Amino acid sequence: MHSDWNYTKIAIHHAGRSFACGPGALQLQEIQDMQMSRSPGALDDIGYHYALDCLGNVFEGRDIRFQGENVHNHNTGVIGIVLLENLTALNEGHDAVTSLRKLLGKMGIGRHPAIPDRQRGAIFKFTNVLCEFFHIHTLGGHREFPGQLGEGKICPGNIGLTLVSELRKSTGLRAP
Repeated sequence: MHSDWNYTKIAIHHAGRSFACGPGALQLQEIQDMQMSRSPGALDDIGYHYALDCLGNVFEGRDIRFQGENVHNHNTGVIGIVLLENLTALNEGHDAVTSLRKLLGKMGIGRHPAIPDRQRGAIFKFTNVLCEFFHIHTLGGHREFPGQLGEGKICPGNIGLTLVSELRKSTGLRAP
């Protein structure tokens, strides 16, 4: 892992379409295990610096003294925060997962993701705290950073991207 401390950007992620609100520590451990065991491209540790669960609890991921691995080709100076929830709308994506979610939605099965009030409040407060400690000038959803691949093209979902826009408006930070 590479040292990093001159943070100027924050990247907001969501845990992905296979996650929903649940025990934060267990979800974070599952994500860490998945990222450290995938082949090819296993990471040395979880790629995110912080995670916020649906109850508004903040968890430390990768030590902030080390560069994250959460934004393809754009990790230097970027603090990675993952919201432990699925923040995609039912129709996002062009794959089997999206097709299944649409079908289940038509049958009245499934849920419509939303950002819980506690998680929303926590990300606003936490972003402000990070801005007090670092010279943050940019805040973006994962997919807003150039050249993102795979799930990165959807992350943090349309629901998550609306939150990112609200965060930028309240903090005065710019988009990537």
